[in-house]
Amino acid sequence: MNDIDKKLDEGWKNKDYQLIMHKACRTFTNQLNEDEIENVKLNALWKSLKNFDQTKNTKFTTYLYKVVFTECLKNCSFNKRKKYKTRTININDKIYAKSSDKLL
Repeated sequence: MNDIDKKLDEGWKNKDYQLIMHKACRTFTNQLNEDEIENVKLNALWKSLKNFDQTKNTKFTTYLYKVVFTECLKNCSFNKRKKYKTRTININDKIYAKSSDKLL
């Protein structure tokens, strides 16, 4: 296991980090299911551990909260796009011309 994997494992078990991630995801419980939320939390924790810069005078928990919230927003917008793109047209659907509302 490399250094980032160890930090990820320790961070996932940290109760403070879990609480912060839960608070960030709380507003998205209607849009995302439990599996998606857990996946977002894990991805956000990994990104936070990888990209956090201590020289910017920010607490890690604040950074983690923002990353989790942003990942939830991204996942919600992805689900909306996926929902609209999956609409299929049946071969028996009626298709109307825009100019005259006549059946083609």
